[in-house]
Amino acid sequence: EFQIEDSEILEAIRFHTLGSTQMTLFDKVIYLADKIEPTSRDKEYSKKLKNIIKKHKGTIGLDVAILKTYQETIKSLIKRNLYICPVTIDVYNLLLEQIGELLEN
Repeated sequence: EFQIEDSEILEAIRFHTLGSTQMTLFDKVIYLADKIEPTSRDKEYSKKLKNIIKKHKGTIGLDVAILKTYQETIKSLIKRNLYICPVTIDVYNLLLEQIGELLEN
């Protein structure tokens, strides 16, 4: 519809809601931009994620913030007795393995 042919942009669009175990830096930025977008998300949630990104700096900050989004998503799905997409579990497990020690309780 928009005549976009750039594979990096198309991949980021594809991963912007569920994520992927193969996300590039660009994919991660687009994923988090969707999560912290101020007009469609809870402002406190957005602020929390922005603070995580600032605290940890660089790619690690993005990864910690993404891991937090997965935690919240999984909690919400369980609370509502909904299915959890295997991709969500895979990405959560990968991030937890890579940077779980950086999470704040």
